[in-house]
Amino acid sequence: MSRSIRAAGLVHTPLIAAIREGLATGQLAPGDRLPSEAELAREYNISITSVRRGIDTLVSDGIVKRIQGSGTYVQTARPKASAAATTVAVAMNLMLKTYHPFFSEMRRGILTGIADAGWNVWEYPFVSKHDQNRDLELVAIEDGVVDGILARNDIAGAIIGASTIEELAPRLHTHIPIVAPDATPACPYASYDWDMELERLIRYQLRRGARNIRIMRAVRPEVMARAQAAEGVTARIVPIAFKFSHLLSELAARAFDATLAAFAEDPAIDGVIIGDDFAAQGVVDALQKLERSWPETVQVAALVNKESVIRTPRPFTTLIADGYANGRAIAVLMDEHIRRPDEAPRACTLSCTLHEV
Repeated sequence: MSRSIRAAGLVHTPLIAAIREGLATGQLAPGDRLPSEAELAREYNISITSVRRGIDTLVSDGIVKRIQGSGTYVQTARPKASAAATTVAVAMNLMLKTYHPFFSEMRRGILTGIADAGWNVWEYPFVSKHDQNRDLELVAIEDGVVDGILARNDIAGAIIGASTIEELAPRLHTHIPIVAPDATPACPYASYDWDMELERLIRYQLRRGARNIRIMRAVRPEVMARAQAAEGVTARIVPIAFKFSHLLSELAARAFDATLAAFAEDPAIDGVIIGDDFAAQGVVDALQKLERSWPETVQVAALVNKESVIRTPRPFTTLIADGYANGRAIAVLMDEHIRRPDEAPRACTLSCTLHEV
């Protein structure tokens, strides 16, 4: 079992999260026997008492079962939703669904798809906690999201943003399947992998001859090691931090400055990938200021929303995500996990079209 998930909270939370991750990734299968309490205590550097508390939580959630004199085993099947469960909970960050064109369209598709599948919708809007004095990615959520879901007896499933899943997953019962709009190791059922699409754009630029690539990204600047797989290729993240209070205009300005700084540091850059359409306009404006003939001399590609409008006199390669269609696909995945939990796919392929120039 992986210890890559270190969720905040109780001492035994990483143990719970790792077991859930093991089930999600196939490292653990129904019927598998868990290591002994002593072995788990050593592996996670916690006391046996903490191990027992973590196992107790997993037992109460129906994930594992204890067999006297034999050990603790993964349950053979997840309990199905009760007949009273008629509602799907949808918890999306209020800022994202209000200001972000992709997520606002995704929300509309989710709500329509859930209703069309015959489920009631209970929407829980929330605002993430974040440090007002620093430019940070959203780091935590209000506890009320989980408490609100668990307080109701009619919830059949939950659609929750990936940035909240690590905190939520250890607390939600296994008879409440979770689907996240973004892929995350802590989520049992993920619907989309944003980083996978960035890698798709990297491969595209490699085919077009770019070898010194910069990835301009507004949120979650993870380093993608696979981008360096091709010999002689340099692919680096240029993180662009922002606060929601500043939104589009501030982010575009920061992307503009970051692009100029990147080219000043290395004028030989021959590929630019824009990982968030919030930043796209600033990057494009900076390239025009540099008077670079792109995309002829600098390969430029962006991962943008269908509803986004980027002002530029020259076209560039775009990977376009259709928020509404993706939202409906997420709703279908949610419906499948509720109605046939033992057969439903772990993920779905969302609509993302490559437009070449």
